Amino acid sequence: MKIGLLEPSLLMSNRYADRVFAPKDLFLHLADGLVKKGNEVYAFTASDVKTTANILPGNKELEKQEYPSVRDGLKKTDLINALTLIRNHYEYEVDVISRAFYYSNSNNFDVLHSQSNVFTHYFVKLSGIPVVFTLHDPVFPQNSLEFSILKMFTSHNYIAISNKQAEMYRKIMNINPVAVIYHGIKLDDFVFSQTSENYISMIGRYIPEKGFEDAIASSIKQNVQLKIASSPNYQKTDYYLQKIKPFLNKNIMELNFLKEDQRNIFLMESKIMLMPIKWEEPFGMVMIEAMACGTPVVAYARGSVPEVIKDGETGLIVNPSEEDKRGDWIIKKTGLEGLCEAVERIYSMPENQYRQMRQNCRAHVEEYFTVEEMINNYEKAYQKIIDKQ
Repeated sequence: MKIGLLEPSLLMSNRYADRVFAPKDLFLHLADGLVKKGNEVYAFTASDVKTTANILPGNKELEKQEYPSVRDGLKKTDLINALTLIRNHYEYEVDVISRAFYYSNSNNFDVLHSQSNVFTHYFVKLSGIPVVFTLHDPVFPQNSLEFSILKMFTSHNYIAISNKQAEMYRKIMNINPVAVIYHGIKLDDFVFSQTSENYISMIGRYIPEKGFEDAIASSIKQNVQLKIASSPNYQKTDYYLQKIKPFLNKNIMELNFLKEDQRNIFLMESKIMLMPIKWEEPFGMVMIEAMACGTPVVAYARGSVPEVIKDGETGLIVNPSEEDKRGDWIIKKTGLEGLCEAVERIYSMPENQYRQMRQNCRAHVEEYFTVEEMINNYEKAYQKIIDKQ
């Protein structure tokens, strides 16, 4: 197949390598995997990404530096700097999107696959080839601009990344995804270990939806060392300053931004990885990354969690509250009390039982969450969309 892959965000550029941008690795793994299977692949994205696909970037000047707009004034203030960043990102994205549609239509592509940038939808009616979008987010709040825009394009082709996400889009937005495709990882990038250090871990953006405060409360309550990692870009937020920073000490340690190899060691050496999420997580890459290293995951039963974790085998699932029970899990307490019970249960396991759980984690990822499995499923979805056109 002749395939266009579209990820127009400037965050793909190496200039923003210190930012957490989950779609980046997925996009590159998909591009390289499709090439490996003999497809002709074009990546419409930043010029400096590393991929075996053909790269067709946007304005390279915007990848190198930011340009203020005369509409905002050219003086440098915090407000103008923020507006400059937003304007530059939007201009770059529209540039890449327009190039992608022009090139893919001019060169008779079989399909164009977009990573769900909302601007892209406006170009679909100008396209003579099939276009498909991956849904990366939960359903947007109904009073949001994004919800209003997406509501106009419910007939477009979509791929969901979990069954729970697909269910919510069908129910709330009347969007019926053509397929559900789980994310996959390159197993060789993650070293498996049957043993661990004695700390619990949590990694992700410092935002309320991730629930870092519950991980911290669990650590304090049980006197277990917690190590957390995120991007420094979130350290000026009220959430970080009020819910995280005051509690940092020798037992609750914050690590610097972790590069890929550092992140993998961090996850591999963890006794448990926590995901006390407060939102309907669409997928949660870090769960399969931790399990690939052998580290069991303890998480609230929101979003994709019950699809990704096998309760009692690759970790433990906890109902968020007494009022919000999503299943009959091994852990009967709910919320923070359930989180603490789950952590205590794993710490009290006999060594041979804990080692078996770590083996289960790796085997689970090998069976369901590899790049190869993801690529196969995307090829099937593309063909389904092409046949429908």
